[in-house]
Amino acid sequence: MILDGSEDLEIVTMDDIGYFPLEADHGLLYDWWKGCQAGTKVVGIRANGDVLGCLSLGDPFIEANIRQRSVADIWRDPTSFEQMRRKTEHLTGHCRACPHAARCKAGCAAMAYSATGDIYENPYCIRNIECREIIDQLEL
Repeated sequence: MILDGSEDLEIVTMDDIGYFPLEADHGLLYDWWKGCQAGTKVVGIRANGDVLGCLSLGDPFIEANIRQRSVADIWRDPTSFEQMRRKTEHLTGHCRACPHAARCKAGCAAMAYSATGDIYENPYCIRNIECREIIDQLEL
């Protein structure tokens, strides 16, 4: 675990546009995607000590503050980051029905939240957009 120095810190880029596109050439870009890592593999700490699963998330996602509890205690608390850690169970709409739901987990939680007010469906999913375009073409 990074907190005790037994693991190296890994830095990766973020993409909140959408995952698992139908276009085969683009699909290779997401073979590595394992869903939003907020509160499951990563944590964000604001300058004031607030702890969130990701710094892109807003105040409703503050779990605790390091001025009252240690990061390790917050991380290990089974009630911390519960929305993120159980996200797949609560997916809605096209995300729930998607064959990649277990891996994608509705993509970026911050993007989903800013677009819909919850983290369980991402309207900007490229796969969903591509599927809707195909359906629209068939209905013409």
